[in-house]
This record gives sequence, structure tokens and C-alpha cells, in this order.
Amino acid sequence: MKKFAGILALSVVASICFAQDLSGNWQGRAQVDFQPVKTQLRGTGYITPELKAKWNAETKSLSQSQFELSLRKDGTYTMKMPAFMEMPPRTATGTWSFAGKVLTLKEAKTQDWAKLECSLLDDGKSISIDMMQVAKRLQSSRTALPKRTLTLTKI
Repeated sequence: MKKFAGILALSVVASICFAQDLSGNWQGRAQVDFQPVKTQLRGTGYITPELKAKWNAETKSLSQSQFELSLRKDGTYTMKMPAFMEMPPRTATGTWSFAGKVLTLKEAKTQDWAKLECSLLDDGKSISIDMMQVAKRLQSSRTALPKRTLTLTKI
């Protein structure tokens, strides 16, 4: 029993000592994958040349856009999002928390369902954000959505 208590105490101390400090500045670009939508619409006649052109424009626009995230030690954040397609540039602010490998961003002006849960990647230097997670909460599960992933790296 003493051995177990000693191991438990050591693991608690190690987790505190080696807890990652995510505060600082992060930047990155987003990628988009329309394959889930293409698969669902295949053979329906909905995939027109105009729709393909729109998908190509969105893919190009996202790949050229720089996102910036600043995580402050006081638990607040600022995320700068560039202009994208018809959307103007935007800055979001709110609070952040980190537990395990999940970084949670809660924008100040939104409801709790709109929070973003981000994954710390195994390298410990990159964060992956599923940009469609809020839309997935609101959409029917039968509707395919494109995959839009933002990967940020600490600078």
C-alpha cells in the first residue's frame, strides 16, 4: 500500500511539474476537405461546375489565410481570423482552459454550445481545431459537412 501511495504521489508531482504552458502566440492556416460532401452528393446532379468552382475558391482562400491565436496566462484569449470568401476579418475574444490534451476556447459573446474544443497534438507544439464543430452541433447528422481544420503552431 505504501508503494502504491508513493507512486501516486510521484505521478501527481510529475504531472504538476511537467504540465504544459500553452500561453503565448500561435499561428497557422486552415485546410478544407469537401470529400464528405462529394460522397453524399455523388450521382445526384447537385455537383455543378459552379459548385466545384466555389469549393476550389474556398480551398484556395483558406490555404492562403493566416490565423493568429494569443493565449494569455490570465486565461483569456484573442483570435484573429482573416477575411474568408464573403466574410470580413474578425477578432474573437474570450476565455480558455486546458485539461488533458483538450484546449477549450469560450468566446465572450456566445452561448456555451458555441465553445471550441481544440486538440493538442502529440508534438506538444501544435493545436488542431475542427472549424465545423459548432455547425455539427446544429446540423442534422444526415447532412455531410466539409472538413475544415485549423492547425496552429506555437511561435
